[in-house]
Amino acid sequence: MMDVLNRKTSAIILSMSFLLMGTSFLLTSTASISSPTPVLPTQCSTAYPTGWVASPMINVVMKVQHDEDSGNVGYWALDNYAKTVIVWANSAPNLYCALETYSGTWTTFSGGSLSPQNGVAQQASGSGRMTGAYVFTFTAPTITPTKPMQGNIGTYDFGGTPADIQLGTYALQTGPTAAHVFSFYFGPFTSENDYQWSWMYTNGKGVGYGNM
Repeated sequence: MMDVLNRKTSAIILSMSFLLMGTSFLLTSTASISSPTPVLPTQCSTAYPTGWVASPMINVVMKVQHDEDSGNVGYWALDNYAKTVIVWANSAPNLYCALETYSGTWTTFSGGSLSPQNGVAQQASGSGRMTGAYVFTFTAPTITPTKPMQGNIGTYDFGGTPADIQLGTYALQTGPTAAHVFSFYFGPFTSENDYQWSWMYTNGKGVGYGNM
């Protein structure tokens, strides 16, 4: 079960398809949102089409450094990005909708770094831009905020390293230490299985990366 609340491209492991979109690759689920931009809460879920409060209860941004990006065979890149989290409440008790968007950079390393789909060894280091988004519903019985509900909540170093990326596979890699952003605001929570997600990676020349 992937952790949609914290890990970005762990979603690549499930229902993965790679689509050539002009000069970039789009990594998307079968029912993905079309682009990493805010959506109305009414678009959160077909299971819960009504009852969403129009104004978000949480609207924050965090900066993330050294996050190891997960692919089919192992962590394949180090990412640095800004992550926006917007949460809407529903009139139904303990039901929420969340939108997470990501915008930043990725970097791979020669000498062990494997491509995200087929695990092809990279002969040269690479880097470029990445954007992505999740939208999903979840339930939480309690609200226990320890961070501001609006604005910037700081910078978090997830501790990923080139050396760990170069080990190639999950069996050998340690992986990042993520800050669980939803634990800043809620007690125990359960993600619904109606998530949607979309990812796009391009290299420094605007050419798509990932379909290999």
